[in-house]
This record gives sequence, structure tokens and C-alpha cells, in this order.
Amino acid sequence: MRKKLIHKICTFFCVTVTVLTANFIATTTASAYTAITATSTYFSVTNSNISQAAPTYKFSWNPADTIDTVNKIQIDLCTTPSGTCTVPAGLAMSATPTVTVTGFGTNTNTATWTVGTGIILITMTTPGAPGATITASVTVTTNPNSGGSIYAQISDYNTGLSTLYDYGVGGTVIVSSIVMSGQVDPNITFTVAGLAIGGGPTGACGSTTTGADQSCTATSTATTIAFGMFSTATTNSATQQITASTNATHGYTVVLQETQALTSGSNTIANVGASTTWTVNTTQGFGVGITNATNGDTYTTNFTNNTKYQPIPVNATTLTIASKATPTTGSGDSEFVNFQVGVNTVSPAGYYSNSVNYVVTPTF
Repeated sequence: MRKKLIHKICTFFCVTVTVLTANFIATTTASAYTAITATSTYFSVTNSNISQAAPTYKFSWNPADTIDTVNKIQIDLCTTPSGTCTVPAGLAMSATPTVTVTGFGTNTNTATWTVGTGIILITMTTPGAPGATITASVTVTTNPNSGGSIYAQISDYNTGLSTLYDYGVGGTVIVSSIVMSGQVDPNITFTVAGLAIGGGPTGACGSTTTGADQSCTATSTATTIAFGMFSTATTNSATQQITASTNATHGYTVVLQETQALTSGSNTIANVGASTTWTVNTTQGFGVGITNATNGDTYTTNFTNNTKYQPIPVNATTLTIASKATPTTGSGDSEFVNFQVGVNTVSPAGYYSNSVNYVVTPTF
């Protein structure tokens, strides 16, 4: 009976020892890794591009120990969150990087970077107990030269690095920049619009210098101006509206040229002289004036807002009627182009005609 009892006790004792031994082995294995005590551990980089120069690495964590005096903060930058630290290839910084730490009241700090180990060691100038949150920022020379994860293994120590107060791990990722590209094609549009009799603005037909503007006497289209029967009793006039729009860096220029003077057989109606002040029912000849519709362009001084009329050059030479040194905005730049003809009682009878061309030149 006693023998059997001893056997049962031995059996029970052996099972108990086996269980305790299993628990000890598991604990020993876990102790190869430092227990994480800090919470809300955060690691970010201001620019995550591969091989990016001069980014700032930012760290934040909430320590569990806010009582003991912290003298050293060690930040290991590694390719893994635990175990042996392998420094990301290409990661570089100064031997004494610029560092800022908060969470210890008024304090200044120094830092060192050990090449090859990935260790940033921050020494507190005035050691102290941390607050609820510690932050640190470090200026880095160059990001790693390939994409992948970086982990910050953060430790708070005493002066001799012999007592660990808190430990936390944060991570971020280095990634290639996304290269985006696109093209805006050069663009220029130019429109000519006809106006009905009386369709132009005040001063668009007739002279503003006489004190009495007159309405246009003929309707224009985008491609024709039919004055009809020239009258000796009034100035014959018609207006077109031109609009230029372009994204040209250096703007555009609009010029006029004609194939010939108004001609009927061997007879012509001569162009007016340069910078003619047109007097309604008095001035003789063919000329052009400009009235602004929008003031986006650099208004040429040739016309002084329709108080001066100019001759239109023939073919080889041109007359600038609008220009701008920058791209247009909104719906573009617009002008009223006023064509006027004055004849007298001795002008030869006949059907007079010519062709006038707008030449638009953007400079991209």
C-alpha cells in the first residue's frame, strides 16, 4: 500500500516538474526580445523618396515610466522591428545631426550618429523625468537608396545606458516618387465677327474728335465689308470685332495688310496719311482705326482709341493693330476694327475693291 502511494506521489511530482520546465523555456525564448512598454510610438519622414536629401525624421512616443530621470535616448534605425539591427542601405547623416527633443520641459540636447550601426544617441543636457509624450526630430543627410520599411527601435536610458526605462518601436516606409508628366499644346485662336449697322460701341464708327459720333453705315461679316454706294455726304464706315486668345508665353501680335488700295480699273481711293485725325464728312481716303472692346492687350499707340486713323500697308509691310507680351486671360483680348472711306464729288465713278488680311503671330 505504501509502495503504491509513493508511486502516485512520484508520478504527480514528475508531471508538475515537467509543466514548470516548459513554462521556463517559453519565458527564456521571449526574453531574447526587449519588451515594448512605450505606447503610441510614431515614426514619420518629411519626404519618403528614395535617396532624398535632407529629410527630417520625426519620432513620438508615450513612455510608461514618467518618474525616473532620463539621460539618454537611443534610436536604432533598422530594417526589422526587433532582433539584430541591420541599417538600411544608403541611409546617411552627420556624425552630430541636428536634433530637437520635447517632453522634458526646457532642454537642449546633443546627438551622435554611429555610422554602420544605425544608432542615434541623444544626450539630454539637463536630464529629467519625461512627460506624457516625448517627441524627437532628427535631420538626416540622405534617405536609404532603395524602397522598403524602416523601423525605429526607441529606448530611454539612464546616464550609463545600464538601466532601460522604456522601449518602443515605430515604422515608416521609403518609396519611389511617382513621376507625373503631361503636356499642354501650344494654342492660338483668332476670330473675326461682323457687326450690323450701329452694332459697334460709341466711337466705333466716325470720329470722336468732332464731338458727334456716327453709327456705322454698312454691315460687316467675318469675311466681307460691302460699303454699297459711297456717299459724298457722310463718312462711309463699317466695323469688325476681332478676338485673340493664346497660351503663348510671349503673347501675340495682330497686324493688317492689304493687297492694293481701293481700286476701280486705273482709279484708286488713296489711303489716308499716317495718324490722321478723321473729321466726319471731310476727311478723304481709306483708313482704319481701333476701339478697345477689352483692355487685356497692350493697346497700340497708333490709334489713340479711335482718334487717329492709319493707312493699311500693301503686302510686304504691315500695320500693328494689337499686341501683348504675355498669354491672354479669360476669353481673350478683343478690339473693334473700324474701316472708313471718304470720297468727294470729283472721285471717279466705278466699283472699287481690295482685300485686307489679318496676320496673327503668337510667340511661344
